[in-house]
Amino acid sequence: LLEDAGLKIPIRGLHMPGIQLTEEQAAIVARDVSPSELLVISAFAGTGKTSTLRMYASLRPHLKILYICFNVSVREEAQRTFPENVTCKNAHQLAFRACGFKYTAKFKDNLKAEDLLSCS
Repeated sequence: LLEDAGLKIPIRGLHMPGIQLTEEQAAIVARDVSPSELLVISAFAGTGKTSTLRMYASLRPHLKILYICFNVSVREEAQRTFPENVTCKNAHQLAFRACGFKYTAKFKDNLKAEDLLSCS
């Protein structure tokens, strides 16, 4: 997914001013995924993964899509920019939903440095 590498090709039916896709991005955006499949895009930072997924989701408003990222700031940006058919979560949210809720009684709103020092 190197944005400045490879042939830039248009996707039929997609007209987004100023956006040219690489061959890899075009292959992802054009691919239809069945309900039993996962679409995973793995590439270096800044190579266009999020932009590619945003375009993929925009072309498929009938699909419900889960976008998973690793931090809150990326998730918040994704929530602002992805179409409504995409649910944006970070990894910690998914982990908490799966098992972290069991430990909410141990959470402290008034945690102090002294509390941490007393744990060692």
